[in-house]
Amino acid sequence: MKRAAGIPEILLVDDEPLVGMLTEDMLTDLGYVRAKLVTRLADARKAAMFETINFAVLDVNLGAGEFVFPVADILAARHIPFLFATGCGRRDIPRRFRDRPILEKPFSAGELAAAVGDLVRRTPNAMAR
Repeated sequence: MKRAAGIPEILLVDDEPLVGMLTEDMLTDLGYVRAKLVTRLADARKAAMFETINFAVLDVNLGAGEFVFPVADILAARHIPFLFATGCGRRDIPRRFRDRPILEKPFSAGELAAAVGDLVRRTPNAMAR
């Protein structure tokens, strides 16, 4: 996908392909271009290490006992802002990430817009990567 000038690219991680595609559609409707939609931890780690990413939306539980926290560690080390999307709230978030924004599942397009908007406002350089 061609990157549009001034529009951030997003890493979107969700183990449920339909939920991921719905979230991707919501983000597209909001004017964002995704960098990569991934459903597996190994692919998410590679994307987090090597893709051009302005910010990320991370599903916490990726199924089969896998959690997204190794991806969050990579993004944090790269100073790439991210938020967690979860149905479990903060109780499943490790202490080192408890200051990160959380979007409670299920969420609406408006709630996603507000969460992403807050994330971008909190980290102004997110738009300039």
